[in-house]
Parts: sequence; C-alpha cells; structure tokens
Amino acid sequence: MKEFLTAPIFNPSEAKLMWERYLGDNRKNPPLYAAPGRHSDLSGLPPAYVLTADFDPLRDEGIDYALRMLAAGNAVELHHVPGTFHSFDSIVPTAGISQRVYKDYVAALLRSISDFGYQVKSQ
Repeated sequence: MKEFLTAPIFNPSEAKLMWERYLGDNRKNPPLYAAPGRHSDLSGLPPAYVLTADFDPLRDEGIDYALRMLAAGNAVELHHVPGTFHSFDSIVPTAGISQRVYKDYVAALLRSISDFGYQVKSQ
C-alpha cells in the first residue's frame, strides 16, 4: 500500500477505510470466512479466483494471498492485469481488457459450478 499513494480511483487511505468498514469491531481478529488472508493457516479453504491490478494498493496483498493459498494446498487461480488500477473493469467496462476479464470471471465460475456436478446450458 505504500507504493500507490496516489493510485487512481482507490488509494491506500480508502483501502484502510474499506477494511475498517468491512470488518468493523473484528479488525484485529477477523473471522476466517471474512478475511482469510489475515490468518496464518489457509489450509482447507475453498478454491479461489484472485484478480490483481498493477496500480492497486491491494495488489501485493492479493498476490500474497494467492501464493499462500497455493502453499497451503488449495486450488487458486491468480490473474494479474498489467497497466490497470483497482476496479478498472467496473470503471471502463467496455474496454477490451475489461471484456477479457469478464470472460475469465465467467469461465472460472462455470468451472466451479461444474466441479459440483451442475451443468449450464448455453443460450
């Protein structure tokens, strides 16, 4: 977070505020399901899809989480998008990179659903 003090859209002070609002009174000891990356033991967690953006105060936290998930034996997909910023896909949804990321989201979701035996009919 120290590197992106003036990141577009979402900066470190906003990230800190986000965590405070999200975790509330549980900031110092959040439940595993609410903030698994803040726990030392990540074993046994469900599969994860982690997307990081280049100019995002949460980039290193996301990468670290994905690597720790892998080290703990969990299934995880880490997607890093160079040259982008936090929420780029929401801010510029029609950009080519945003469209590619949306397709990746859907593909990951469909893989996850099929792992549980569900079949999705294409339209």
